[in-house]
Amino acid sequence: MVPPLDEDNYYETDEILIIHHYSTPLESVSRIHIEQLSEVADIEQKENLEENLYKYESKDKKYVPLPDDMEYYDLAEEEFHDIPEEMIVPPTFDIFEGLSRLIEHPFLLCDIHMNTRFELYDNTNPEVSPETVRQSDDEIEPEQVYETPYDLADEYPDAVEHILQEHPNRYEILTISDVNKRQTKDALYPIFATFVKELAELIELEYPDSESLSSAIDGVALKNWQENKGTKTEVHISEFLGLGDITDLISNSNKLLATCGFESSGECREKMSDIKEYRNRVMHANKSLIHDKEELSQLIQVIDNMDNIITEVQDIE
Repeated sequence: MVPPLDEDNYYETDEILIIHHYSTPLESVSRIHIEQLSEVADIEQKENLEENLYKYESKDKKYVPLPDDMEYYDLAEEEFHDIPEEMIVPPTFDIFEGLSRLIEHPFLLCDIHMNTRFELYDNTNPEVSPETVRQSDDEIEPEQVYETPYDLADEYPDAVEHILQEHPNRYEILTISDVNKRQTKDALYPIFATFVKELAELIELEYPDSESLSSAIDGVALKNWQENKGTKTEVHISEFLGLGDITDLISNSNKLLATCGFESSGECREKMSDIKEYRNRVMHANKSLIHDKEELSQLIQVIDNMDNIITEVQDIE
């Protein structure tokens, strides 16, 4: 049975019918999302800001979003600034795309209504009504589809005001400080783990015999492999390699350098050093992931570098 359509989910005049649907894009299901880091935003109406400013100052807030006016107030600068469209994202926005946008913007606003679509129907058609459209199984085609409330508001502001009436906790905010939350490290860990795994497998292909590789490494990796050697749980020596060992092996081999897309040993060591630094920050709960936007930019570059290296390796394989 199709559930009844709440009157707040549609807008109707003699000429048009607009139906409001919540949706979750299929491609976003397996991702880590902005909503897992963001917090409920304290938003304000511009006309009330002056009398309520003390509330934000007492909470040590840096910014006051004014989404109805597409502006925000910077408490430190005591100035209003525009909120461009790219600062407003849906709850299912990919976390890494969000981190990239934080380099350019002071914060992001997560709008729960961005995961919606609005279907416009010709209400002069006698077959069109809120219930018939709801139950038609796509037999009645909409005249037009709007993917966000902001698109719809350009043409039908009254419809948006009616359908999206005041919603508690509609907006959440993401600032640079949220990047240091545990959830960000949880999202990054598989990326670093996969990176090390791919390079270790590359080295195993180059040195299928563990003995031939044992003379090229030392330290903990060699010790652990020797203790494991000859037991029922023996694995290839590449399984014990740390990022430092992997860097040494790649940087000393022209073939491996080329396979990974490095132009020189120096480039390899520089990029791998940055990767190791942020891998260590991800692995240790007592380390901050970033301290400022410069380091956020470095983190994004490290992620891009890892992706480029693995792409080069997989293209060769």
